[in-house]
Amino acid sequence: MSYHRFPNFREKLKNDLTTKVMKGVFDKDHKNDDCNCTAPSLHEGACIYGGKCRQSTIIYSLKCKICDMTYVGKSQQHFKQRTQQHLGEAWKHTTAMKRKHGHENWEDVGGSCGSDVFAKHFGSHVRHAKNSNEARAII
Repeated sequence: MSYHRFPNFREKLKNDLTTKVMKGVFDKDHKNDDCNCTAPSLHEGACIYGGKCRQSTIIYSLKCKICDMTYVGKSQQHFKQRTQQHLGEAWKHTTAMKRKHGHENWEDVGGSCGSDVFAKHFGSHVRHAKNSNEARAII
């Protein structure tokens, strides 16, 4: 003999209400928006992110212009926001290493200053830059 219990009225209302209330609800932080790049950030009139600057939950690759190495990452943030964080981390790594070891020859000294792989690699390429804008132009 098997036992089966039918859902009560409260359970039916709760299940039905949940699906109705959540219909069309989305997280604004993870919503893909249209490109909002302004004229100063465009390169030859086009978005440097290929129009995907405000796409979130993304897998991306960033290729080094200097040595052709590629960094592959994933993020739930907007693509532009994440790449700006990467550039900031690279500049932070560069300034920390300059303070610690001087301006020259700190590539092989060890001591990462808490930086990630991206920051270490790109930071080594921009160690002669005077400011973060100059570093961005190099990278």
